[in-house]
Amino acid sequence: MPKINVAVLPDRMPPRSPDAPPGVAVVIDVLRATTMMAALLDAGAAGIRAVRSMNEARSMKAREPSVLLAGERGGLAPDGFDMGNSPAGIDPELVRGRTVVLTTTNGTRAVEMVPASMPCLMLSLTNLDAVAERVRTLGADTLIVCSGTDGGRSSEDELAAGLLVDRLRTWTMTDTAEDTADLATGSIGASGGIEAALRRSFHAERLVGLGFDADVRFCAQLSVTRTVPALNRRSGLIVPG
Repeated sequence: MPKINVAVLPDRMPPRSPDAPPGVAVVIDVLRATTMMAALLDAGAAGIRAVRSMNEARSMKAREPSVLLAGERGGLAPDGFDMGNSPAGIDPELVRGRTVVLTTTNGTRAVEMVPASMPCLMLSLTNLDAVAERVRTLGADTLIVCSGTDGGRSSEDELAAGLLVDRLRTWTMTDTAEDTADLATGSIGASGGIEAALRRSFHAERLVGLGFDADVRFCAQLSVTRTVPALNRRSGLIVPG
């Protein structure tokens, strides 16, 4: 039976033995990077290149002017970028057929930290059931990686992680995975629903304060897309998996 584990922060990914089977990594940044990735692909983007630094993103734009720069620092679009990190604000006419270079405070860092030997999928609430089906089909040991917020744990990422674990209850679960699933279902019950639970998070409150209430609503939607963003290790692009 495959095993499922949760790293509540990228820095807490368990060490990997060189001879261990690769398994599958599932990266989560509900607010908003992994939700943004699925939304960009749904809008027709040719692919997404996730990078950690703004300098790297700008260098890519200088080498290839046709790419679009997207991302945030402190929740807001950096100067000179084509768009921010707002899934609710994507213009399909702008992104269709183009490569998007995305850099964010938390999510793109987590993607870069996944070991190169591991296939990497991107999870949000919006594609939860599609990712669960893909993971179930792959049938490999799975590590769910929560991106966190500014180096600390994020309740919204752990909410999505717990809901994914809950859909794989027949698998072997680590204690962390089981605890995350129990906390997620408890949080939803205590809050009165998924969106209410999401809005209680520090990051959601900050985004609302910055004027991104529409993004919080967008990111709280459950399983509204079948798109599973996956990192193509050969090209370095995130594409539909």
